[in-house]
Amino acid sequence: MFDVIELEELAGKVAGVDERLVADDDLLVGVESLETARRLLEAVEGAFLSELDSRGTTEIVHGMRTGQWLARSSGCSPAAAKARVRLSCSLRLNLAGTEAAVREGRL
Repeated sequence: MFDVIELEELAGKVAGVDERLVADDDLLVGVESLETARRLLEAVEGAFLSELDSRGTTEIVHGMRTGQWLARSSGCSPAAAKARVRLSCSLRLNLAGTEAAVREGRL
């Protein structure tokens, strides 16, 4: 497993950067790097969500479906959370190679 605390600390450091003090070239590179990180994090989140859903973990532990749990824990709308879970499950079941392609930067 990965170090959740380290991930959150690193994200906090990045979020704490004062963009007004960053050089133009570093802003350009920073945006590109953030987009890569976002793509990778979304791919992993999708894999985690579909795995949680297939195991029924959120129902067992929290008594709610994966989309409901995601909405409550993330603060996003129930409709958006359910759509994310549906998409992640669809990718897992119907487009199995997509997740690997996204993680590897091929898609």
